[in-house]
Amino acid sequence: MRFRYFYQQLFSSFIIIAILLLAISFSAMQLTRNTIYESTNDMLSGATDFVTSREEITADYLNDISSQLDHWRVTVAYVDENNHYVFPYNKEKQTDQQLSHEELKALKAGKTLNLHPYNFQADKDNEDESLTIITPLAHAKEHSYAGYLVIGIPTQNVNHQISEMNHAILFSGVLAGTLAIGFSFLIARYQTRRITRFPEGTKEILAGHYDYRVENNHIDEFDDLAKDFNQMAQSIEDSWQEVDRQYQLRDQLLMDVAHEMRTPLTTMNGLLEGLQYHVIPENKVDRSLELLHNETQRLIRLVNSNLDYEKLKSHEMTLNLMTFSLTPLLNDLLLQLHDFAAEKGDRLSLKAADDIQIYADNDRFRQIVFNITQNAIQFTTGGTVTIRAWEDGVKTIITITDDGIGMTKEQLENIWERFYKADESRKSNKYGESGLGLAIVKQLVHAHHADVEVKSALGEGTQFTLTFPRVKPDSEAPYPSNDSTNDYLNQQSTKDNGEGLSS
Repeated sequence: MRFRYFYQQLFSSFIIIAILLLAISFSAMQLTRNTIYESTNDMLSGATDFVTSREEITADYLNDISSQLDHWRVTVAYVDENNHYVFPYNKEKQTDQQLSHEELKALKAGKTLNLHPYNFQADKDNEDESLTIITPLAHAKEHSYAGYLVIGIPTQNVNHQISEMNHAILFSGVLAGTLAIGFSFLIARYQTRRITRFPEGTKEILAGHYDYRVENNHIDEFDDLAKDFNQMAQSIEDSWQEVDRQYQLRDQLLMDVAHEMRTPLTTMNGLLEGLQYHVIPENKVDRSLELLHNETQRLIRLVNSNLDYEKLKSHEMTLNLMTFSLTPLLNDLLLQLHDFAAEKGDRLSLKAADDIQIYADNDRFRQIVFNITQNAIQFTTGGTVTIRAWEDGVKTIITITDDGIGMTKEQLENIWERFYKADESRKSNKYGESGLGLAIVKQLVHAHHADVEVKSALGEGTQFTLTFPRVKPDSEAPYPSNDSTNDYLNQQSTKDNGEGLSS
């Protein structure tokens, strides 16, 4: 059987309050009892001082001041040295034997007995006992022991005062305990309700409501826990959104692969059937074989691109890193892409010094720049694609800029996804556009521990910035681009006069 947290809190509070009240009540009762006894002793001492203010105590004297003693509400008795009552006189009981031998000895020695129980009726069986001060007396002339004076107050009066005070203390304790238990109940309920936020939130999360958040007032540790819970919920929500996105990308990937392979396979199947059944004229057989070869190469490129991408993702591709001259490589790439740019009516421009060095895998770096530049040409018609390169300390920075159609913010967020195409209306061409180029670029850049950034505005063009080490670094840490890139480009924009290789 579970002992719920609410009852644990309530029970623990009750135990603590009960212990405190018992301790306080016991201490208060003891203090009250002692205070009343001290007050009684002070009152009896005052009455004793009043009575003994006369040098010689006699029965007549005590009888004369009896009215004043009544004002003190005390009882007085005088017993002589022979233990006979002098005042009040009682011929039937003339002997007082209430004091022990040791007590009489102490009195004869001049000691006073404080708060001594005494029965003024001289009857041990009588229950009307009093608390008294017993003071030794001396003869006026001889100063010898002359008996003792007893001044007291009924014990029941003292006990009644103590009882009243104890009742008041108990009533206050019960009232305080009741209020404390009530407040404990409210506090325990409040704390329990703050805790129940979490199982309720867990149920909401399990039900699929990933946007659920528990209340957080930023007060104490429970609210710190609420903060952590909300962060966990946010992480779960983000994870599920990513899972949904990956499912969509997977479905899109399957569709894109099927689409990319269906076109060449359909073309190849038609050509093969035409050749098989001699439907294609003899003068077009060579052209058909050429088309079959092109479509086969296209499928090979598609398969190889996917294999490269998977190898990069699984870190199975080994890079042959070295320091080499960058400018000749860029010139070769622009010559390679010259015909493609001419078909689009684009002009290619290179702005780089002759002695720029870079530390990378030559073949893979060529693939990176080729894919980005080809992509820039693909989305630019009748414009300019410019490649700039320069050294900045230990870094080499390359920018590839076009003034083509540009991209939206949403497109920028997705360009690195496999098979994603910013413009779905653009079908495959002889360069094998498959949506894998930029996905491979990103993986290759990360494999080099380098950095790639892209900026674009719809209708204004796009700029890719690559930041690589200039020489072999001491550690393979990424080389993020910085403000020096923008400073360099701003300086070059004032000097842009078409220098470099162009077409």
